[in-house]
Amino acid sequence: MWDHWPVLLTIFLFGSAIRAAVLWGAMKATLWHAWAGQALLPLAPLATVAALILALRVVAPPGSVQQRRHRVGSLLPDDLGVDVAPRLTTLKVTEPAKRSAGIRVADVAELVSKLKNEAKVI
Repeated sequence: MWDHWPVLLTIFLFGSAIRAAVLWGAMKATLWHAWAGQALLPLAPLATVAALILALRVVAPPGSVQQRRHRVGSLLPDDLGVDVAPRLTTLKVTEPAKRSAGIRVADVAELVSKLKNEAKVI
């Protein structure tokens, strides 16, 4: 870590400068319109976080940042002892019956009567 102190100091100062610039820009934008300043305000902590992440990438060991490539092999079902033969047979496929026309009722009482007596759902 001590070997990288000039780079880390530069990243820290650069992040602080960006944070200060965003806060200054938010203050100036507030004079123009209040929403503009509030829109810029969340960028200030993001500058600090970005500098911190960049500093962690500098200090990290060389192999940990790069993506490790693992070869993915392919296996056959026989290698795993799995039987993939179809076990189900389709006998017949038919379309469902067409829907019949509905019944019109005159009022709510007739509807409740049909639901109780004919359909037996109430």
